[in-house]
Amino acid sequence: MPAMEPTLGSAPFVVLNGTIDSQLIDGSSMIPTNILDRTVANGVNVQWHLSGLNAHLYLADTFTLTAYLETASGGANQSFSTTVLGSSGIASGTGYNRQLDFPFPAAPAKSINIPANSVATGVYRVTVVLSESIVNAPVRIAGFVDLGMVEFYQP
Repeated sequence: MPAMEPTLGSAPFVVLNGTIDSQLIDGSSMIPTNILDRTVANGVNVQWHLSGLNAHLYLADTFTLTAYLETASGGANQSFSTTVLGSSGIASGTGYNRQLDFPFPAAPAKSINIPANSVATGVYRVTVVLSESIVNAPVRIAGFVDLGMVEFYQP
């Protein structure tokens, strides 16, 4: 699972670690795949985990999840986004063992929806980006997952 990176800026004392994972979800079968029927609503599921002394401070934040589709053949570059409230995370632990988890959503929900017929037939490189808006957080964090090449096909 790729690591998330906090900016340290003027707060090098921040104790925070994170991981992020993502998968493309076929809208018909609800299983992970890299070959998607463009005529059904597909999606991207994202899960992430924060741990450390300051993890609980992100409960008051808003996270943005964006899936970027960069064309290799076929249609134009596109992006699909959604927001997630920090308060929807599962908090646990105390002190340096604080945890904040955002698990994969249960089917049929998806973290990021890709509406039916919104992506042209073709091959795309998909990158998922997690960012957050600073409310109470001591530092800005971001996470990136490269899902590689994906084909959207017309049945």
